[in-house]
Amino acid sequence: MSDEEIINHIKKGQYDKAMKKLYGYYSAVRAHVLKNSGKAQDAEDLYQEALIIFCKKVKEENFKLTSSINTFLFGISKMLWNEELRKRSRNIIVSEENLPAAFSDSEFEESLQNEHNFKKAEEAFKMLDERCRELLHMFYFKKMSMKVIADWFKFSTERVAKSQKYRCLEKAKEHLKNITLQKHLS
Repeated sequence: MSDEEIINHIKKGQYDKAMKKLYGYYSAVRAHVLKNSGKAQDAEDLYQEALIIFCKKVKEENFKLTSSINTFLFGISKMLWNEELRKRSRNIIVSEENLPAAFSDSEFEESLQNEHNFKKAEEAFKMLDERCRELLHMFYFKKMSMKVIADWFKFSTERVAKSQKYRCLEKAKEHLKNITLQKHLS
């Protein structure tokens, strides 16, 4: 069954005809999750979620597949798994045994400065429009490829996605510059 046939079945609501083929792509996602600190159950849950997202996207009026379904599903799955890993890493409990014995004064000051810089960068990021925030988040935090990002935003090419990322980054830098200037003036 071709990608086009799968998409037509989904658009018609004939999921049962498409799912057999779509589940054939599961093994690559499972291997990725298992290789990256996951369990088989994580992979199954994740793939279910990716399939739901994929089917919703296909049903959108202006949907256009610019890669293979396999690549598209893998990209969605990878993005979802990276997001899950980030959530899990935030929930790690830090015990006193895991902490260094003491910070030196310079290490402490450097840590405070880094935190201050991070807060300014976060503030600049929040000033961006939603599309820019999502694009930069996908690239820098989710480590998604330009190909997947181009597909996700329905850009015509990877080059267009790179150009848009550059514009968003420049906007963020400009916001950061203004925030820094305002803080120095006040």
